Amino acid sequence: MPSTKSLEGDYCVFLRDVTLHLPIGILDEERGQTQPVIVNVEMYVKDPGEFTSENIADTVSYADVFDALRGLEHQERHIELVENLAETVAAMALEQERVSRVIVTIEKPEIIAAARSVGVTIERFR
Repeated sequence: MPSTKSLEGDYCVFLRDVTLHLPIGILDEERGQTQPVIVNVEMYVKDPGEFTSENIADTVSYADVFDALRGLEHQERHIELVENLAETVAAMALEQERVSRVIVTIEKPEIIAAARSVGVTIERFR
């Protein structure tokens, strides 16, 4: 098999449109209940040039990040702002040893009737 030269860039491991039901929001009517939140996570990893391993330990586990996201549904703490949730998710993604950069988007689809969703996007680096 011919070898391919690395572009010396990053590759992206992602989770798209993960729906969680979380206690989040600053409005009085958002307290004491959960609501759907859509989470997107892009985790950037230094491109090795060519994947030759079949070992999950040599990559980033999107399953581990997904499990951590699902764990947020079991917390009792009310989250005031989507920005704080985005920071929490970014920190969880950066716990993956190989992740050097993460982009997190948090959307609340049921807040403004005239909008499909509202939210924030943040980018963090290791």
